[in-house]
Amino acid sequence: MIALALLLIASQAEPFVGEIKERLAAEVRATFASTKKPYDLEICTADVVSVLGTPTVLRDGPTDVVMIVALGQGAYLGSLGMHDVPGGSTLELRLRGKGWDDRLKERIQACM
Repeated sequence: MIALALLLIASQAEPFVGEIKERLAAEVRATFASTKKPYDLEICTADVVSVLGTPTVLRDGPTDVVMIVALGQGAYLGSLGMHDVPGGSTLELRLRGKGWDDRLKERIQACM
């Protein structure tokens, strides 16, 4: 019974509570829609944002994906939230500082 209660509490806990949570609450700089599922977008979008820094892919539940882009420890540059929706996914791009240009937007759109 105790194990079941602990499992229930753990399943309700928010997955991101520190720096990543703060970054995911930042302003969305661009939103994209795709007929592909989030896991089908990972490699292409990681390749696109690698021009900004090193992408790290994290699971956000059973279907959603979060990608953090950083130059190193504490040098956050951006994040991509890929959300599973009926018929595909939506991708939300958040960036810090410079790095957002039309070429980056076009390359992300090509992944969709």
